[in-house]
Amino acid sequence: MSSSTPELTAAVVTVSDSSSRRERVDLGGPAVAAVLEKRKFKIVACEIVADDEAAIRDVLLRLTTQARLSSRPEERESLNAM
Repeated sequence: MSSSTPELTAAVVTVSDSSSRRERVDLGGPAVAAVLEKRKFKIVACEIVADDEAAIRDVLLRLTTQARLSSRPEERESLNAM
């Protein structure tokens, strides 16, 4: 990437009750991360969260800032409205 092109970052979130309880190995998250890395994304986080609306919202809000997935306030507000 040129110095004028911003670095592409991503966070991979797997939503799975069984994986969040460590009852099942998450194969999807690492596979998605590998594809993104091949496309020159820097993976800043890989997380597993239970299939719970509040837990999903919390992890997305936290990772949005970390990975710069959303830089527009209106996008962050739409996540807060979930």
